Amino acid sequence: MSDPASAAPCETPALTHAKGFLTLPQFSVGLAILVAVAFMGVAFGWRSFFTRDFANFGYPLAYHVQQTYRAGEIPLWNPFNVAGLPFLAQWNTLALYPLSLVYVLLPLPWSLNFFNLLHLYLGGVGMFCLARRWMNHGAAAGVAGVGYAFGGLVVSALMWPNNTAALGWLPFVLLFGEQAARAGGRSCVRALPIMALQFLSGAPEITALTWTGLAILVLFAADADTVPACRRLGRLALVCAATVGLGAIQFLPFLELLGHSQRSARFASGDWPLSWSGLGNFVVPLFRTVQSRDQIFFQQNQQWVTSYYPAITILLPALMAIRAERARRVRLVAALTLATLLLALGSHGLVYDWLRKILPVIGIMRYPVKFVVPVAVALPLLAGYGVRAWFQNKIKISTAASLGIGVALLSLALLLLNQWRPATGEQPDAVWRSGLTALACLFVFGAALVWAKRTTTLEARWLSPLAPALLVFADLYFANRHVNPLVHPELLSGRMVKLEPQPGLDGGRVMVTSAAQERVDNFNFTSPEAAVLIPRRALLLNDNLLERIPKLDGFFSLYLPRAATAVVRLSRQTNSTPGGLLDFLGVAHVSRPGKPWEWDQRTNWLPLVAIVPRAVFLDPTNTLSALFSEKFDPRELVYLPPEAAAQSRNDGSGAGNILATRVSAHRIDATVKTDGPVWVTLAQANCPGWRAAVDGRSASLWTANYAFQALQVPAGLHEVRVVFRPRSFELGAAITITSLLAWLIWDGGLRRSDRRPAGTTQSNG
Repeated sequence: MSDPASAAPCETPALTHAKGFLTLPQFSVGLAILVAVAFMGVAFGWRSFFTRDFANFGYPLAYHVQQTYRAGEIPLWNPFNVAGLPFLAQWNTLALYPLSLVYVLLPLPWSLNFFNLLHLYLGGVGMFCLARRWMNHGAAAGVAGVGYAFGGLVVSALMWPNNTAALGWLPFVLLFGEQAARAGGRSCVRALPIMALQFLSGAPEITALTWTGLAILVLFAADADTVPACRRLGRLALVCAATVGLGAIQFLPFLELLGHSQRSARFASGDWPLSWSGLGNFVVPLFRTVQSRDQIFFQQNQQWVTSYYPAITILLPALMAIRAERARRVRLVAALTLATLLLALGSHGLVYDWLRKILPVIGIMRYPVKFVVPVAVALPLLAGYGVRAWFQNKIKISTAASLGIGVALLSLALLLLNQWRPATGEQPDAVWRSGLTALACLFVFGAALVWAKRTTTLEARWLSPLAPALLVFADLYFANRHVNPLVHPELLSGRMVKLEPQPGLDGGRVMVTSAAQERVDNFNFTSPEAAVLIPRRALLLNDNLLERIPKLDGFFSLYLPRAATAVVRLSRQTNSTPGGLLDFLGVAHVSRPGKPWEWDQRTNWLPLVAIVPRAVFLDPTNTLSALFSEKFDPRELVYLPPEAAAQSRNDGSGAGNILATRVSAHRIDATVKTDGPVWVTLAQANCPGWRAAVDGRSASLWTANYAFQALQVPAGLHEVRVVFRPRSFELGAAITITSLLAWLIWDGGLRRSDRRPAGTTQSNG
């Protein structure tokens, strides 16, 4: 639905051309060319992203998903990190996101790089379509599409495949969701798969912000709407509920893990808010930033996103829209921009703390700076309205010039302040270059707007709607060159760590000590290649997934608290901790604190499955203390919760052997022979979803040794099986299949109703 503003009567043929010239096919081709220009090496496989979370988080997760599916399994459980933890339920692993097939089927790492660029491209196309519908103006939509696709936040998000996917679908959700709320019927059917794709993308915070913004738009954006608000909201609620139904196969396991994880409404600490000085980055790209060891510029007070620079060439037309447009939609988007900026300031802006008291659930979102996501959407839309207002002669040249001069003076003032009092570690020369480059783009952008309005030659008409978008691209390209350094893709592939004996799923883990982790964290890399190779050889974060080597730590959003507590404490006390817990957890190699890429071998560690004759029943607090005492011998006893005592039949005299063990990611089979009742321990984290059976009969699986697993086996020869099959996944799969069938039936019914009944037509004759 476009705003009711029409073209001014004094429009020239060139201005009318600017309105209609840039169509979706033309923009789609042009945007593809710009993406190829900006990321040519990545697009053609010559180079790869690597910085920060891409190499150590996103890429290892994608590799694990690829390997698991190629092995014919669904990646429900991750046996390689933190002594095991749910994988699919993490949500940001993209295990069930349909477009993950790109990197499941195609070779890595190129396919993951392409996956990210594809969603950046989709985001730009979606923003163009949204702006074109709202504004009915090609040049305005082109500015909005390019401004969103290459904005600092979206480009920075390329290190997170899940966030990039969510941002890619965000404009489409606003476009199709609003249309569904207003039109109903087939529009709801069309909106459902679009919203489901973002829902499955694995970025719950971005999705929640998108849906909240969509609800506000549906209720308050239109200047005049014949559809009652309750009906609009009801249709939107129906589509959202159906989306949750389609995504239940992912959502229910996530909710189950969230309920058992370390993250709650009190989880957020308010870290990494946007600072008042950080607002300067909306005008000067590198204002108040310091350069990291990866040659990336960061604000010292927040390190979630490397850039949220929207382009000064976006900021000017956004101000023009606020000044010239009177449509309710423009005022609403401007108000949302201001509100979310205040929330992004965290405690600095006062609103965030007040809102957390009213809605404690906001605490699940860890960093307040994430509220800049709506700003990254709103500013390009406002800029589109500003460009349309310019071409429709709604704003005078003198007014636009005043706004441009004001923005330029603000930029110069920030540059002078930076030169006079630079922050510690700041590079004034780099800040000057970034600021002056942005000012040059602003000057050329203003000149291009004036030229586009005055040109009358037929030869130049095709360029007038393109010039503003191309200048926005130039502004963002020069400002964000530092955001994504690149390396040769071979550095991310292949095996680089060889250990003897080689740890595997059936036994043997490595442990990265806290001292080794700190050593690498503080290491000054001499080149981007070193920034990839050293963490890989040190098996930091999730790099062990690339080597298929189990280890005791990992980098994930959600953890099983007990297992994480034991692992963190163990990694900090390695030198002073007796070997009992290390042996139980199968630690075969420990990283050297001084040289984290080298490993010290241990002996006497236990395999994943072991037999223990005696149980001691303790509460969790005393169990944790006992595990770190010198008396703990995992070969002789296991600590169990007091409620297990009633079912215990062991007198401590039994003995036996594990005759055979077969271990995969989601299933453990063992053949056990004993001369009396014994306990079988499994050195993997216990959580809902694991089910045990002895000789095909269900058996109780207890939380043992504070966070791990044990079950009782009677005397004799027995087959023990432990399988990870969470009921939340099974129930979610049933709901998803039912919802999918309901959607197909709904769509088919609407298609049949749209067809005219067969029969002869009557003449009026």
